[in-house]
Amino acid sequence: MAKNADETEMATTQSIVDSKARERAFIEWLKGYLDTIALIAGLGSSITFSIIVAEIVDPSSLGSMKNGVVFDLDQVRLIISLGWCVFTIAVGIAIFAKILFIDPIAQRNLEKNMKSSLFQYQLGVVLFLLNLLPTMAFTLISLAVTAYVPVVGWLATGCSGLAGLLALVMSIGVLDIGPSIPRLLRDISVCIHLS
Repeated sequence: MAKNADETEMATTQSIVDSKARERAFIEWLKGYLDTIALIAGLGSSITFSIIVAEIVDPSSLGSMKNGVVFDLDQVRLIISLGWCVFTIAVGIAIFAKILFIDPIAQRNLEKNMKSSLFQYQLGVVLFLLNLLPTMAFTLISLAVTAYVPVVGWLATGCSGLAGLLALVMSIGVLDIGPSIPRLLRDISVCIHLS
């Protein structure tokens, strides 16, 4: 009988250790993810801002491209400005999320927070936005390129659009591919309930 109690206690202890290890792994993943998004969006934001305030060449003045121009100079500037805005929003959300989800108090309270459906919803929304915003910004910048080099611009727009669609599919878990947000939250929630 004592042997059975010891085995049960060891299994419970191992489950708690596994749960804490998964929590730490999740926190490390989240830190890296938020840093990566902030870096990409920050770089994109600074580059697009410098383009917005610089003098941009009018696409219709480019020799052989005059007839096939899809966007004029004002539209190109507007599209790049929208890309800058989306990049800036992504930077802001990534930094705010890092402060909100990764501070030491939040890390200590992760177990309690992950049991809250409101926290899971907030985390899911933040990850969803951070999956989509950079690809949306790249799609806008690619559209601006179509005014200057249509073939390259449309190819990049298509690739960026496909990447955005893939981010959407992975975010909402339509297909069970990659680290979807619902699966990530479910795994963490199961892990916490086991402890």
